[in-house]
Amino acid sequence: MSLQYHGYTRNICPYVLGKNKNGKERALALLVRNTPSGPLAGGWECLDLDHVWNVKFAEGAWVAAPSAPRPDCDIPNIEVDAEAAAAA
Repeated sequence: MSLQYHGYTRNICPYVLGKNKNGKERALALLVRNTPSGPLAGGWECLDLDHVWNVKFAEGAWVAAPSAPRPDCDIPNIEVDAEAAAAA
């Protein structure tokens, strides 16, 4: 996916979607391509979905998650977990 987050383009594979304890929608995503002035590819990013816009599906294969542990993104109410869905 390609999207805008806090004014910068992010190219991501979303892994977890849900809500934090305050009901705010959040996502845990893997950054799959470097963008100018953005974080490096291959890292996890926690996104507040209130600040996401201009979402587009991107061409290309799904990117497997790194073996590094996921960061805590304060998403206790998980609605979608891509790894759990793939294992089912």
